[in-house]
Amino acid sequence: MVCLWQWEPVQAKDFDYALPNDLIAQTPAAQRDASRLLHLGPGDAVDRAFRDFPKLLRPGDLLVINDSKVFPGRLLGTKEGTLGKVEFLLARPADGQSAQEALGAPPSAVAWKCLGKPTRSLKTGSRVHFAGSLVGEVQGIGRGGDLTVRFSSSAETLREAIVLAGQMPLPPYIARPAGDSDEERYQTIYASEAGSIAAPTAGLHFTPEIFSEIAVVGVEVVRITLEVGLGTFLPLREEEVSRHLMHSERAVVTHQAAARIRAARSDG
Repeated sequence: MVCLWQWEPVQAKDFDYALPNDLIAQTPAAQRDASRLLHLGPGDAVDRAFRDFPKLLRPGDLLVINDSKVFPGRLLGTKEGTLGKVEFLLARPADGQSAQEALGAPPSAVAWKCLGKPTRSLKTGSRVHFAGSLVGEVQGIGRGGDLTVRFSSSAETLREAIVLAGQMPLPPYIARPAGDSDEERYQTIYASEAGSIAAPTAGLHFTPEIFSEIAVVGVEVVRITLEVGLGTFLPLREEEVSRHLMHSERAVVTHQAAARIRAARSDG
């Protein structure tokens, strides 16, 4: 007997749904742990607040958190020659090293993968001037539309340069400019390793009180680092989802963290 299975490619339109604009929060809740939490239990879904999270854990559970930190890598400048407005979003060093290391290096020492807009105005050799003395030159354009950019500045490190020129890169569905409060609220309270272009949003709701309650329950907390990268902001440009170009993200898991995660999984 011969069986013929016809596979239908998954289309981007299969994921379309109506989302009213007034349901997209433009500012965070006044209290981090007041955000809503949907608890999916066996056979049911319950609306809760995030402050209920510790009650859903059991002694011996392991909580894994991402301590990556968002850096102000959104740069607004003008294109040399035309003075047209250009935006760059720094994503990651082009040579694979950590963003933390590259931010602490001289600006010209490391080329960066970036998103740029308007894309039609940018080509290899384009130079863009930003606040302070920061200048970016496009050295290449990737298949997915990402740019390879090398910077120059009178600042000793790129971190110093973007203090003057950079903004927090809020998600595209936040229709307002970044403000001073975003430096704190668009960041987890345990963020420590600069390298992400977007916050690991599930962690934004944790507070010191939540961690205290988790400790009382008897839950262990382990840190890993995952640098949220270009794929977060790049839209699907292909009709067939399988043709979409996925971008890699740098992750660091220590031997100790890996051992604790394996032990927790084996313990159920």
